[in-house]
Amino acid sequence: MMPEMGGDELCASVKSDIETSHIPVMLLTALGDEKDMLEGLENGADAYITKPFSINVLRANIRNILANRALLKRAYAGLEDGVGQVPPDCHNTRDWKFMASVRECVMKNIDNPGFCVDMLCGMQNMSRTGFFNKLKALTGHAPADYIRSMRLQYAAQLLREKDCSITEISDDSGFSDVRYFREVFRKYYGMSPSEYRNSMRG
Repeated sequence: MMPEMGGDELCASVKSDIETSHIPVMLLTALGDEKDMLEGLENGADAYITKPFSINVLRANIRNILANRALLKRAYAGLEDGVGQVPPDCHNTRDWKFMASVRECVMKNIDNPGFCVDMLCGMQNMSRTGFFNKLKALTGHAPADYIRSMRLQYAAQLLREKDCSITEISDDSGFSDVRYFREVFRKYYGMSPSEYRNSMRG
């Protein structure tokens, strides 16, 4: 037993806090009846292993958790329109809702070149450090990189769908300097905005 609070209570505390809900929790416990297992899993545990345990089972659980986290990270970082739709097998809806909220805030401010990480943190009611750690853990991106990726993906959408000039698309995507826009677009997509438009309309 842990001092002061049980593992299931600690798990519930970690999983209910938006700044820590993304952290995987594995309960390794002597409490092996069905009621205890259900309570631990309902509190958000990613795995529930009873003592005595096999080291191979423990390792397999760790591998599975890490593999699932990698899949989720790709999904969160994908920035698709459906990012806010919770997949049926996702038990951590808090993180999906967080990502949907972050995406919505960025999209509402996509054409504002002054929109920055501090503003996004404020909209999420989180400290800069807490927000950085959360977004980095979920997507693999720092907040500034995430915002820039969103801007570039929006610019790519405009290039596919609109006949605006490159300067207008740069402005509509929140880039105040068209030369910088061209530079980061080329780095992200491997071609200039004009080349991208031509390749999409081929």
